Amino acid sequence: MQKKRTLTILASVLFVVALLASLAVATYALFSDSTRIGNRLEAGTLQIELWRTNLTYTDYAAEGGVSSVEDDVNLVEDGEEQVFRTENFFPGMKQTATLEIRNKGSLPFTYNLAFTIAEGEGEEGTAAADEEPTLADYILVTVTQGETECGSKTLAELAAGDAIEVGSMEGTENEVQSFDVTIEFVDEEADNSMQGASVEFDILVTATQNTSAPETDGATE
Repeated sequence: MQKKRTLTILASVLFVVALLASLAVATYALFSDSTRIGNRLEAGTLQIELWRTNLTYTDYAAEGGVSSVEDDVNLVEDGEEQVFRTENFFPGMKQTATLEIRNKGSLPFTYNLAFTIAEGEGEEGTAAADEEPTLADYILVTVTQGETECGSKTLAELAAGDAIEVGSMEGTENEVQSFDVTIEFVDEEADNSMQGASVEFDILVTATQNTSAPETDGATE
């Protein structure tokens, strides 16, 4: 009886040992693998350049009464370059500058055009009710893109804070759009008081990141 019990215990021990051995083999038989995926999040950039590619202006001494200058001037880098001719601006004279806005970043944006007048050139660029009009009140600024007129305001109105919405860009690097800016000395009410008058102004092109979803034709999948 004692011998039979001893054999039973021995068999049980051998079974446990065999089970542990099989578990050990199974554990070492499991292969494993892992991989690390790196992520680098980079913010987009919004950067523009403004170029002048052409300038056309009234010139009664030229054939047809118009002169034209074709050039590629980086108005951002060449701070000394003027967009328009500055001397001998007379009633009826018109100047049209073809400008290119170039996307040097990676984000979509809309852009507008405004003018600022240097201090001392009028109260916020326009004459008060009890003051005589300034030269800025007689300069009409018209912005067009292709066949579309984006807006037309006097220099004084633009300097007072109004801006003209021009267009938008998709965010493709080196994308280029062109638009025309025309300034005209309107002379319906101008008189000799404008002789020798001057106004100093800057052109401000403002690009604002576009966060709205792109327009679609309404089709859904």
